[in-house]
Amino acid sequence: MIDNGALLPNGLPQARARLSAGQGVAIAIAVAGSIQQISVPRTVAAVGELSLAGEIRPVTQSAQRRSEAARLGYEQVVDDRSKTLRAALNDVRARNTSRRSDRDIPPF
Repeated sequence: MIDNGALLPNGLPQARARLSAGQGVAIAIAVAGSIQQISVPRTVAAVGELSLAGEIRPVTQSAQRRSEAARLGYEQVVDDRSKTLRAALNDVRARNTSRRSDRDIPPF
């Protein structure tokens, strides 16, 4: 649950994490991806602020953040170029499915 910029995990009312600029997009992609059963790879970084309407807004020094993410080994950066959270999820899904399909996963 997100309340006034604070992340409040259900069942843990004493646990409270403050969100800084740009973390909202990463959390929203993770939560929305989980709801839609989209696996977000560890190689995806998110940069930007999320509006209440689901638009991804640019943050200061976004070019430097993208280059730093690339330097750290992230293969995909989701940012304000995606425009909306829905488009960002579609970008992640497209990249994820092009890299691996269900037939590539060995059976248990």
